[in-house]
Amino acid sequence: MQRRPEKGADSAQLNGEKTRDIISKFAGISHDTLTKAERIVEAVEREPETFKPILERVDNNKTSINYAYKMVKRIEESRNFPKLPEEEFNVIYADPPWQYELAFAGSPDAHYVTLPTEKIANLQVPSSRNAILFLWTTNPMLEDALTVMKAWGFEYKTNMVWVKDRPATGYYVFGQHELLLIGLKGIWHPPPEQNRFSSVINVPKTNHSKKPEVVYEIIEKMYPNQKYLELFARQKREKWTSWGLEIEGKNQANIF
Repeated sequence: MQRRPEKGADSAQLNGEKTRDIISKFAGISHDTLTKAERIVEAVEREPETFKPILERVDNNKTSINYAYKMVKRIEESRNFPKLPEEEFNVIYADPPWQYELAFAGSPDAHYVTLPTEKIANLQVPSSRNAILFLWTTNPMLEDALTVMKAWGFEYKTNMVWVKDRPATGYYVFGQHELLLIGLKGIWHPPPEQNRFSSVINVPKTNHSKKPEVVYEIIEKMYPNQKYLELFARQKREKWTSWGLEIEGKNQANIF
């Protein structure tokens, strides 16, 4: 004869799990999806101004529970960026985690923490009085990138284009290139002619959002022996100060 569970915490937990199973079957969703829905609701109850719009998109069938859950999780993770370096740098290289308004196949939110343009623009970049900025952007975020460049104190001058070996996702066309904008701050001269490169970089695409390694070499050749800072970095590199959530880890000071 099967022994009945005793009353108490264990029994309540079993009953709770059974109830959730019944609800998930009735609603036609998996147990895992139901758990994610509960996390979304909990986030809304905790911070309605931040998370309520995400829940509303689910209610209006504009996004799935799974994607909404990823959005909630990414927002929570984005609060753990480390402090910026206190020293100043005259060569800045940045690959911001742009946040898109619509969910689509291959969305960045499924891979890493994204940030609204406003938060990226408000970043207090430790640049010198005279400096140069190399800023990555995708075609849909071009206007946002120019806004960020100006907010960081740089004036747009030109750009380079990375042409990939195969297309990726996109809103209106399948994107097969990304732009590397170049902006100047204060007094900064172009590199000597022997240190200049073609504006087109033909390098095969590798991992999601990973930029070509050759770009580091290009920047170092254009402007050797400078103080280099990479923002939103995913790896460390010799001669560079690297700042980013993915290389520094979590539980760091909140800069936003």
